[in-house]
Amino acid sequence: MRVTWVFVLGFILATTILFASEDPYKGWTTNQLKAEITKLKKQVANLQAKALGDYSTEPTPSGADGVTKIDDFERDSPSFGTSWWEGCDQYNMGTTIVPDPYERLKGGAPKSPGYCAGMKGHLGPNEEPWAWANLSITLGQNEAPTDLTAYKAIRFYTIGDGKSHVISLKKAIVKDYADYEANFTAPKKWTQVTILFSQFAQPNWGAQVPKVFDDVKQIAFTPGLHDADYDFKIDDLELLK
Repeated sequence: MRVTWVFVLGFILATTILFASEDPYKGWTTNQLKAEITKLKKQVANLQAKALGDYSTEPTPSGADGVTKIDDFERDSPSFGTSWWEGCDQYNMGTTIVPDPYERLKGGAPKSPGYCAGMKGHLGPNEEPWAWANLSITLGQNEAPTDLTAYKAIRFYTIGDGKSHVISLKKAIVKDYADYEANFTAPKKWTQVTILFSQFAQPNWGAQVPKVFDDVKQIAFTPGLHDADYDFKIDDLELLK
C-alpha cells in the first residue's frame, strides 16, 4: 500500500505541474513535456524500489543449500537486515570500544577477504549500572520482529583474542535484557563457527520465555568477560535451514 501511494502521488504531482495555470513548465513544447513526464516516472520507479527494500522484514531467499546470507561485509549494506550498530556504555566504568560508530574493517575471512566487522576495547566490571559493549544488526525496519523459525542454526567466521564471547538473538518479547545467547571462541586464525538455535539459552536471572525465534529484532555480538580487554572480528554471517 505504501508503494502504491508513492506512485499515485508522483503522478498527481506531475499532473499538477503540467496543468497548473502558473508554473515553470508553461510554454513548453509537447516533446519537452513528454520528456519531463518520463523523468518523473523514473523517479517514482526508484522510490518504489527503495520502499520495497526498506520495509521488507523477511529473509532473502535461501539458495539450494538452505543458506541465507545476512552479511559478508563486502558491501556497505547487509544482504538481509537493515543496518549494523556498534557502541558501549557511558557509565565511566572503564568500558571502551573501537570502532565507534560502526564501520566495516579491512581484511576478512578467506571466503570474502575484502572486509569484515569487529569490536575491540575493554569491558568494565560486572556490577551496577552494568557495563556493556555491543555489535548488532537490526533485522526489520524500525526493529520490527522477524520470524526466523524456518532456520535451525546461525554460522559465521571469527578471529580474535582466543577468548570466549557471546552471540545473542534478541526477541521482542524479552523486556529485561535476558536474551537468548550462546558462547563462541574467537581463535587466532579465521575459523567458521556454527551454533544451533537449540544451543541458545537465557540467563537464569531473567524472566523465561518460550524458545521460539519468531520475533527476533536483532542479532548481537558482545564481549564474554568483564574487567577484561576484548578483540574479535566476524565475517560471512549466515542463517542455516
